[in-house]
Amino acid sequence: MKEARQVYDKLLRTTPKLEVRPRGAPRVRRLLLREQPARRRGGSYKQVLKFPKSSVYWYAMYKMGWIDLNKQRFQDALETFFQVAQATKNDKKQEVLNRASKKDFVRAYSEIGKADKAFDAFKRVDANFASTWKRCSPTSTWSRARATKASTSIAT
Repeated sequence: MKEARQVYDKLLRTTPKLEVRPRGAPRVRRLLLREQPARRRGGSYKQVLKFPKSSVYWYAMYKMGWIDLNKQRFQDALETFFQVAQATKNDKKQEVLNRASKKDFVRAYSEIGKADKAFDAFKRVDANFASTWKRCSPTSTWSRARATKASTSIAT
């Protein structure tokens, strides 16, 4: 794994503006993630974010949202998930990413938002998405979001 990391780092240094590079960076990054210290985990995704036209740009942005969420930067995570949801809204190829970013928006919102304002916040992300949350009772929806938060914090 150390050798793979060295080759990967050399590739990043020697080809800083190569357009093809961002496609492979997240894949290699996932393989090396276990070996990489937590403080450096966002580096590869930040490299991809330098290429807004890359096919994996919004995936990298989504992962940056998770890094913010795990570092308890909830407002940053909330804004990142919102951006990803808006950017991938009408793209069939990004449908799974869009759905995941909306769900994770709810997770981030449960950390800093207010229950009585939740529906309006979800509606800004996607009106159809918000209506699925409205069908549930507000207290059960909020309880599920809080329970998810609690189980996540226990696991880490």
